Amino acid sequence: MVNKKSEVKFERKSHIERQNKALTKFCNHFGFTYGSHQEYAHIDAVIYKEGKLVGFAEVKGVHKNIEDKIDVIVAMRKIVRAQNLQARTNKPVALIWAFNNAIVYENMKNLKGIFYYGGRKVREGSTYDQEMIIKVLIKNLIRIEEDSQ
Repeated sequence: MVNKKSEVKFERKSHIERQNKALTKFCNHFGFTYGSHQEYAHIDAVIYKEGKLVGFAEVKGVHKNIEDKIDVIVAMRKIVRAQNLQARTNKPVALIWAFNNAIVYENMKNLKGIFYYGGRKVREGSTYDQEMIIKVLIKNLIRIEEDSQ
């Protein structure tokens, strides 16, 4: 018998709202729609075009204005999951960073960055507050402005 440590989710309602706003902006920009699918529950969104699955998206919230940052981060485990999903389905995975006033994104396979061990102050019950992180320069990502459609 395998004893798996359960993952504690710390997502707040405001995080889900930010994620949905970013996904709506991203999808509107490209003429896509998004939803969820039980088979792909580990990714934030399944992306559709005219009802056909065309890709996936993972959204990271950045609680600042874009001009206040030069880089963004993503956990390496999310990159590994995205890479596995992309290899298994042959569909692209977009990583989206949602700022207060813009979003930036890139296809997972085009990301370039540096990695290091770090994270946030460890919270009781959390598994991934400290882990391998990838830092990506914002200038290397594609930007969609707040009022862009």
